[in-house]
Amino acid sequence: MIPIMLVTSAASILSGIKVSALVNILPAWVNRLPGAEQGLAWLFLALFVLVIAGIIDRFMPLPHGAAKMQ
Repeated sequence: MIPIMLVTSAASILSGIKVSALVNILPAWVNRLPGAEQGLAWLFLALFVLVIAGIIDRFMPLPHGAAKMQ
């Protein structure tokens, strides 16, 4: 959950900057994210990070002494 919260927080900060007077400091790729025009850029980023974190979690070994769920 932590990676997803970090990414959505960063996307929210970028969205906040986009509607503020500091819009000139944003790189151009921020406006090209899927859903950026509707304010939903965070959704694509969150789903992407969720899939990557799920894959990493699936293949990481269990800590020593942890029981496997059956």
